[in-house]
Amino acid sequence: MTYTTAFHEICHLWVLIFHLEFNWGKAYVKDIGYGREMATVKGFHPCLDDLEDLEDTAQYMVAGIAGEYLLGEFNDDDDIFDIFESEESYSQDFSIFSQAYDAAVSNHNQEFSAEEWFDNAFNEVIAFLESTDRNALNDAANYFLKHEDYEIKCDHQ
Repeated sequence: MTYTTAFHEICHLWVLIFHLEFNWGKAYVKDIGYGREMATVKGFHPCLDDLEDLEDTAQYMVAGIAGEYLLGEFNDDDDIFDIFESEESYSQDFSIFSQAYDAAVSNHNQEFSAEEWFDNAFNEVIAFLESTDRNALNDAANYFLKHEDYEIKCDHQ
C-alpha cells in the first residue's frame, strides 16, 4: 500500500465519521485472494431511497479521489470525473456512485448529468476536507499505512 492509497481510504473514513456523522468506521486491508490485498473502509451502508441519503452516498464515494486531489495527484487540466469514471482503481467507488446517481434521476426526478452530480459531491467533500486539520489526516494516513488498520468510534450527541 502507498501513502496515497492510505490517504484515499482515510478521506473516505473522515467523510463517513465527521461529515456524514456515522458513529463507527474502519479502514483496513483485506485479502482479495490470489495473494492480493485491497485497502478499504467498512461502516458505510448506502441507502438508495431517500434523496439526502443518495447525496451522502455520492459524497462518501468521491471522498477518496477528493483526497488524492488535495494531495496534488492530478494536474490542473485533468478531468477528474473522467478519471473517476474510467480508471480501474476507482471502479468500486464509481459503481456505487453511479447507482446513487441513477436512483436520484429515476426515483427523484433529478435533472442533471452524472458529471454535475459528481461535481456537486466532489466540491462539498473538498470544502469539508479543506476545513479539516490536515495534520490529523496525515497522521491517520501514516498510522494506517504502518498498521493497515485504523478505526474511529464517535458518539455525535
